[in-house]
Amino acid sequence: MLLDDDTVPYVIGECFVHMPREEAEEKLASQLEETQGQLTEVESELRKIQLEMTSLKTVLYGKFGDTINLEE
Repeated sequence: MLLDDDTVPYVIGECFVHMPREEAEEKLASQLEETQGQLTEVESELRKIQLEMTSLKTVLYGKFGDTINLEE
């Protein structure tokens, strides 16, 4: 926290709310943990989807050969 005040502005939606520094730091820490957890879940889902796409591409290339192009 860059301010030396007892209360700091904290953004909730589109509004700034003044709250005690300790409470704002706790909220920031909990939101950081929650966001990192969500990021881990999304990355896991992405890897799963990429593996599925790779296996589907293999099947399609096996069936149609070079007559189709599935590359991005």
